[in-house]
Amino acid sequence: MTVDRACILHRLVALPFPRTVALTTNRTVDYASWRSTTTAARVTGLDRRIKYYGIQAAALFLSGLILLVALLWSPGWGLWCAALPLCAAIGGAGWWLSRRFTADTTRHLKPQEWAELRGALEDVPVLSVLHLFKQDKKRLARFRYIPLLQQSLWEVLAEDLVDLNRVARIAFLLHTFNQDLKEYAEAFPVIEDPVVLAWLMDLAAEPGQLTRRHHLAQQLHRLPTLIDELGTGLPGIDEPNDDPGQQAAWRVMLFGPLALDPLRAALDHDNPAVREASMALMTLQEQWPTRRPDLLRRLNQDEHPSVRHGALEILALEGPQNLPIIQRCLQDPVLAERATELMRELS
Repeated sequence: MTVDRACILHRLVALPFPRTVALTTNRTVDYASWRSTTTAARVTGLDRRIKYYGIQAAALFLSGLILLVALLWSPGWGLWCAALPLCAAIGGAGWWLSRRFTADTTRHLKPQEWAELRGALEDVPVLSVLHLFKQDKKRLARFRYIPLLQQSLWEVLAEDLVDLNRVARIAFLLHTFNQDLKEYAEAFPVIEDPVVLAWLMDLAAEPGQLTRRHHLAQQLHRLPTLIDELGTGLPGIDEPNDDPGQQAAWRVMLFGPLALDPLRAALDHDNPAVREASMALMTLQEQWPTRRPDLLRRLNQDEHPSVRHGALEILALEGPQNLPIIQRCLQDPVLAERATELMRELS
């Protein structure tokens, strides 16, 4: 199903779907209730916005009433001196209450922010959302528009063909913003990918931060197959959503620490593309400070040039402290050219 990216975040798409769908758990999900839930989410956002402006209007009205009483009842300045601080306090309290009880629902995004949010949900690879956005907390905070994300997740789950990349992006952002995903737990089982489903169920079970990953632990037997698929990238594919290697990579990342031992074992995989991809994923999980011998072994002993170049790039990412290692690579005919460039960049 093709979705207009320019409009996806400005509306909830009315999509045709069957009334119910049978699940392997012998349960059914009533899609009609999803539509009502989506409508309820929209109405809830409107209600909160009404509350936001209503509280401020009430505070303004009360302040005006006090000033009017002071004007009519007291010809002198005594009552005015008491009324003005009281009105200021009421106005401040009204503003605070409106922000306190309608958090994350009243923010009006600038056009540039809208564009960045659309990009995060539609264009940025899932791996970037899982890693880069998580590392850059200030940038991530700019996407904290909770009602929009919640409505978008309901919309995606209601599609005939659920886009797993979109689900992963939105669910990750909501979970990172400490939102409880339990309300989606009844809808998640329509997702047929067992790894993505297990991750979503873990998000719902562990609000705030994933620590146990109970559902993903039951899917560990799928990791070897996913790791094998890391080497199946197709040449000429510019869209990560169409690249099987990219799709396998972000699914491996969902396992978090549970995937570290299989990834380390994959450094000796027969396929050099798998070895290179495993090094990259271990970089995203910041494992090299404790796995330095494994990285140096790939740099010095791997038989494939691309793997050795990948290890060299990882060392360069860690900064100037690795200059002595990079300098030694100047004597290596395979690495000399790139090592020279990196020496100039880091010096």
